[in-house]
Amino acid sequence: HGSSTGTLLVRNSTFINTADDGNLLTDVAGEGIAISTYDTSSLADSTINRNIIGTLGQGNAGHGIGILASDSSSISDLLIGNTNGDNGDGGLGSGIFFRREVNADVDRISIVDVTIDQNGANGIELESTGTSADTPDFRIEDNTMTANNANGLSLFVQSDARLDVDLFDNTISDNLLNGIFTSEVTGSIFDLRHVTGLWTGT
Repeated sequence: HGSSTGTLLVRNSTFINTADDGNLLTDVAGEGIAISTYDTSSLADSTINRNIIGTLGQGNAGHGIGILASDSSSISDLLIGNTNGDNGDGGLGSGIFFRREVNADVDRISIVDVTIDQNGANGIELESTGTSADTPDFRIEDNTMTANNANGLSLFVQSDARLDVDLFDNTISDNLLNGIFTSEVTGSIFDLRHVTGLWTGT
């Protein structure tokens, strides 16, 4: 919150069997890892890698990793890599969930070499809402998204918001609904929302 700045390193850790305390006044709902930025705060040059987030029979109550960038805050140069996530057993969330809203800046987010399977919702879920002040950009490479209860990869834009998502050499298979699912909500024919990116080898 406020104008705080920070960096984050989460490595060689295990996050299993989390619970949702039911407090609607907080941003957390049983995620393995939860990150949120508000106001003009910023998170930069951060790494989440070589972790176990949920295992068979010991899933988390919410998303494996849940990230929110709101207001005029920013998240940049974040790597999520080399993480095994089986978050579905008892968990209703997605393996990795990232939401940008209002005027937040989201730049150079990389999700690389992650196994994301058996989640209660999507494997990876990316949402962008609010203005077109920034186009969040993601690089998703060499991941496995399989056997999730909704989509392997879900991309959502609303109003004037945009997403730029590059996909390279991912394996997406055996998900209950779609491999890749894109959706949008508009309030006006003049809304500028769109999803772009280079998709190859996926």
